[in-house]
Amino acid sequence: SLTNNKFNQIIDFNRNIAIKNVSGETNILRYEKVGNKVIFYINGTRVAEKSNLYVNSPSVGLIVAGFQTVKADYFKISYLDGPGENVIAVNSDRLPPVINISEPFVSRGLKITQKNRSISVKGTATDQSGIYSIHVNGEEANVDAGGNFSLNVPLIIGDNKIEVSAIDGKMNKGTYLFTIERQPEVIVNRTEVPIVVAETALKGNYYALVIGIQDYKDPSINDLDQPIADATSLVNTLSSKYTFDQQNITLLKNPSRSEMFQALEALSQKVKPEDNLLIFYAGHGYWDPIRKQGYWFPADAGRTDRSTWLTNADLKEYISSIPSKHTLLITDACFAGSIFKTRAIAANAPRAIRELYEMPSRKAMTSGTLKEVPDNSVFIQYLVKRLNFNTETYLSAEKLYSSFRDAVINNSANGQVPQYGEIKEAGDEGGDFIFIKRQ
Repeated sequence: SLTNNKFNQIIDFNRNIAIKNVSGETNILRYEKVGNKVIFYINGTRVAEKSNLYVNSPSVGLIVAGFQTVKADYFKISYLDGPGENVIAVNSDRLPPVINISEPFVSRGLKITQKNRSISVKGTATDQSGIYSIHVNGEEANVDAGGNFSLNVPLIIGDNKIEVSAIDGKMNKGTYLFTIERQPEVIVNRTEVPIVVAETALKGNYYALVIGIQDYKDPSINDLDQPIADATSLVNTLSSKYTFDQQNITLLKNPSRSEMFQALEALSQKVKPEDNLLIFYAGHGYWDPIRKQGYWFPADAGRTDRSTWLTNADLKEYISSIPSKHTLLITDACFAGSIFKTRAIAANAPRAIRELYEMPSRKAMTSGTLKEVPDNSVFIQYLVKRLNFNTETYLSAEKLYSSFRDAVINNSANGQVPQYGEIKEAGDEGGDFIFIKRQ
């Protein structure tokens, strides 16, 4: 402090643990005069007190060791709310805005790829001092009062580094970096393929049987939290974004074994040779390594009673008998093994959509684990997100699988390796299930 033109050291060099010592962090220094005492705080922690000391804001300074830089924003002087040692808030914003990207979907371990020549980058920037501006790769984005921003960004073929920067009202700058790979387009007969697929698809319907089981009657089988929410999320995506009419979707919540068989039997009577069928299951499953058999657990399953379970063989029998053009089975339960004719996707390049659609198919897509699957499944999470963010009118199941396989491997806690292949002895002739987006 400065008294009669003479500097007096109030506090010696301080190594208190309250001091933030990482470069760029802000430390709040505060002192209060209570009675004849002056009490000193660092980041809200009381570090010293002096009696009979005269101080005022212009007379207080800092001595800092060499090679360090300290900048004081300002001192705020005010009366305490009442007797005692109340905290005085110092509103100094040195933190950059927080940036969240909502589109495209960005996640650790997942490479963003697309074939379009541009992409819409959307998100939100928030800061206590408000948002001054937002730029994407140096170009100012459209921003509303809530900090929501959007900008269409052109892409070159190959890797494109995307930098989103936001500046708040105090001129603090935050950045968010990610990379998008633009793949070269595969040249196909653009007039023939869509027309042929569309004409064929118009002759048939898209049906879906979606099953979510999380509440089990047997107390020895643990209940789950997510399957019904996962099943409902998929139903909403199929009905709103793809050509699955609501009346052709059956959603079963906690069905019994009998109810599951009744639903499959109803489809065998309803589905025609030109129709397409998707079957989805989320719930408990079990893999028997001795019998080489996978099982689903209906809501009324008994943990030790196999007669109450639904087997691979049961499902394969119905999949073989339902006379659809294409059937796709998607399951997150322990369901690998003998159902597959082949475990791995073909190494050769995908064939034209028309050819895939014309040939009947019976395919399965599974989470690929023989262990108990986690309740919050990254497999289902990435499956639904890929369907939501797909921009292609015609999306094969094989391409859908390839788009999120690596993300599941990189982000699953129990070593999930998703599998995709033909269902053994079920009538597959080399085609594939095609998701068609609503226009």
